[in-house]
Amino acid sequence: MSVNNFFVDIHCHTTLRALNTAHTKVESSIWQKTENGVSQTPAGRLIRLQSKEVAKESQANLYAMSKGQVRVIFDSLYPIEKGFLSFRKVPGLMVSPKGNAEVVEALTGVAAQRFREIQSNDSYFSELMQQYEFIVNGQGESPCQTKAYKVVKNYSELEKVLQEDEETLALVLNIEGAHAFGCGLKHTENIATKDLKKILSYNIQKVKQLDFPPFSVNLAHHFWNQLCGHVRSFKPAVFAALNQSRGLNGGITELGWHVLQELLTHQNGRRIVVDIKHMSVPARMEYYQFVRRYNYINSEDKIPILCSHTGANGFKDMKSSMEQADRAPKLKQGYLHQWSINLSDEEVRIIHESEGLIGIMLDKSVLASSQTLREIKQLKTPEAQKKAYVQLILENMFHMVAAIGERSAWDVLSIGSDYDGIITHIDCYENAARFTNLKTDLINYLHKYQPYSHLWFDYTPEQLIDKVMCTNAMDFLRKYFK
Repeated sequence: MSVNNFFVDIHCHTTLRALNTAHTKVESSIWQKTENGVSQTPAGRLIRLQSKEVAKESQANLYAMSKGQVRVIFDSLYPIEKGFLSFRKVPGLMVSPKGNAEVVEALTGVAAQRFREIQSNDSYFSELMQQYEFIVNGQGESPCQTKAYKVVKNYSELEKVLQEDEETLALVLNIEGAHAFGCGLKHTENIATKDLKKILSYNIQKVKQLDFPPFSVNLAHHFWNQLCGHVRSFKPAVFAALNQSRGLNGGITELGWHVLQELLTHQNGRRIVVDIKHMSVPARMEYYQFVRRYNYINSEDKIPILCSHTGANGFKDMKSSMEQADRAPKLKQGYLHQWSINLSDEEVRIIHESEGLIGIMLDKSVLASSQTLREIKQLKTPEAQKKAYVQLILENMFHMVAAIGERSAWDVLSIGSDYDGIITHIDCYENAARFTNLKTDLINYLHKYQPYSHLWFDYTPEQLIDKVMCTNAMDFLRKYFK
């Protein structure tokens, strides 16, 4: 088995950051590092201080990707949900409308002027198309004229890009949140279901007919979108300001099943793979049942289950992962992050059965309990902390492999960094340029400490990490990106 000299990141937000952070020239910001604005308001300065572990500069710009040898990039387009643009009543009283924009800019990098444009836009679909045009129209050489990027529409084009020029990056488009097709807004709540179905069908078909249709779509994201329940994703401090309550932990709606059918069918264009990240556990249960039934009947047209950026929650099954509410006390328990936004052992096996793919996220707060992170922070040297973080990443991987319990478990793991997704990145891997370091550190740790060697299934450390950081994602694209 040969080892590849490039990496694949199956979830990041290159376009989102570049388009919305207007502190450099728009035509070059997708390549170059951008930085969040410095707030002039007390609330903005406070949120910047409280979110000090969230990067205030771009992590997935294309120069960083190129430096880290990440040549295949799943770029997730995301129309920013309106739930981010308003605060709960009490925090809202503390911040003026102008201050709202500066708070968001301090935390996310979305420029205040851009924030106000998004506030006034009442169409998620038009914002999706704006992001699409931005990334497609920007194809070509980098500002330094030594590198380039190409958006690809299928595996054949991807393979061609990789073979023809080692300085060209290949971008695979994805969408985070099916609200992007035109639902989940105040005015869409008043549209009759039959009429909204027609609108969503039209927009999905339009997207499927683009020159570069998306490979995957998350049905849910952070807020209620009329399609399915979402899982709690905000930690206590953010949850106090942003209201995720409506639709939290609900199932799939009639409208949601309609959208799933439109995404998965071949009748209106190429199938778009559904990414289950952010769906509630009840909604995931319903979707898994549907996929299992479909795949049993249609063995030659299997639907793969994708979870692009996640970790293991340590629970044996979905039911037990929901017994305790996803609140602050649950954050402190155990070694892994136990909230139900992560995958139970049962789900890992279901994804494996579907021949799907799981992306291990490079967000330390999603990989570990708050107690684990506290213990790592108390370690006295950067070297000791890095060792603990490498162990943390591997623990999430080995937990999933153990849940499956066979050699083919190593076929479903990959990396979905979520860089530029407002994450609490792992300290020593702060941006995509660190992918090469990550590979070296993971391999060296396996060689030195040989953890769970009975779960290696005769692979070498080099082969294991190559599968996770490249081969598995490429095999997945070879099967389904066509």
